[in-house]
Amino acid sequence: GKSNPTMLFANPFYSTYPAAAHGFTAEEVPLNARPGSVLPDWSDVPEDTLDRAISYTLASPANPDGLVLSMADWHELFDKAEKHNFFVFADECYSEIYREKHGPPVGALEAA
Repeated sequence: GKSNPTMLFANPFYSTYPAAAHGFTAEEVPLNARPGSVLPDWSDVPEDTLDRAISYTLASPANPDGLVLSMADWHELFDKAEKHNFFVFADECYSEIYREKHGPPVGALEAA
């Protein structure tokens, strides 16, 4: 395993995300989403933090703003996870709620 592991999660977040980090005795690292996105600006995250990451957890659709990841966003996240060898935990609990004109959001399995 990784020494001094981190668990990354999107901010805003549910309290279960840092609780999971606590359960794994990992450093909790909330990452602020860039404007209009669920994903952070990865250039703001130190490489050491990414290298120590064991996971990144996010909600898409996100609460409270309802933002969703696009296919390109998912691929950006998967590429980052592959490069730094961490899991992606996709919280898609609101995926069945969407406006017909927009259609269902792209999900992690669809993007993978």
